[in-house]
Amino acid sequence: MSTRKNTLYNMAYRLFSMLLPLVTAPWLSRAVGTEGVGLYGYAWAISYTFCLVGLLGLENYGPRAIARVKDDPAALSRTFSSIWRMQLLVAGLTLLVWCGYVAFVAGAEKQIAFHLTLMSVSCLVNVDWCLMGLDQFKPIALRNTAVKLLAAAAVFIFVKAPEDLWIYAFVWSLSTFIGCGSCLLSLRGKVRYVNVPWKEALRHLKPCAVLSISVIAVSVYRQMSKVMIGALSDMHQTGLYENADKIILCLAGFISAIGTVMLPKVSHMTAQGRMEDVKKHIDASMDLVMCMVCALGFGLASVAREFAPLFFGADFAQSGTLMIPLSMTLLTIGF
Repeated sequence: MSTRKNTLYNMAYRLFSMLLPLVTAPWLSRAVGTEGVGLYGYAWAISYTFCLVGLLGLENYGPRAIARVKDDPAALSRTFSSIWRMQLLVAGLTLLVWCGYVAFVAGAEKQIAFHLTLMSVSCLVNVDWCLMGLDQFKPIALRNTAVKLLAAAAVFIFVKAPEDLWIYAFVWSLSTFIGCGSCLLSLRGKVRYVNVPWKEALRHLKPCAVLSISVIAVSVYRQMSKVMIGALSDMHQTGLYENADKIILCLAGFISAIGTVMLPKVSHMTAQGRMEDVKKHIDASMDLVMCMVCALGFGLASVAREFAPLFFGADFAQSGTLMIPLSMTLLTIGF
């Protein structure tokens, strides 16, 4: 599939993934209030960090490793099998630690954290990295879109009061698991699992760990802020920050979509020695990203105070004030 089609599929899916929380956010904000939004954001931030550790940078390492061998079926199957076996080990250990956290450490967020457990389980079957390396963005986009539409419908049907917050957590956790599982099924006929020794599987551990450092560092910057606010203040303040940050993350998805598409393409070109084409693609993508982040960052800052109470409700008016400095982080994400 061409880079243009992959970009369109990935951008369309990212756009959908960004708009869907914005569609459900006004409903959730008015149904559960600032404390409910804060409690969910606090539990989800911790769960998401566990998921990042479980995947260990595979979103960056996996597509690149697969793209290098995708023209050799035998090498492709062996590479996929060794990486997935390593993933099962790391994600399995992370899941055990998460269960320990929910059982013995979690406080007010225990119920919500318990219903987010399927997010950690989904790390065991998340093989999107393989489909990305094969330039197969269409199955990821279509399958996950269908699952998330059903999840959004369930939110509007079942989440109507603060005591329904656990339903919201379970619905999105379940949708994540089903989406990952459906993408695993779409690999049939494209790659097969072969038995590889643990030594071969574990050789991927070090490069994945190195690549995960930057990913986890960004998570600490983006997600741990919610955990810190929840620990140092209260869930009301966390809820205000959660909705402000939600808008920023949605807009940042436009930027990351371009990088997700370019990574396997550039890796394949590098393996073929086409360095001039690599430079051309990188220059074009950077020009596009710079234009996008400037428009998104300054545009949001100019309307933030009016947008927040209109969109989330009067209780979230202070979220608009928080959006103004947060919107400038889009510029740093672009660079």
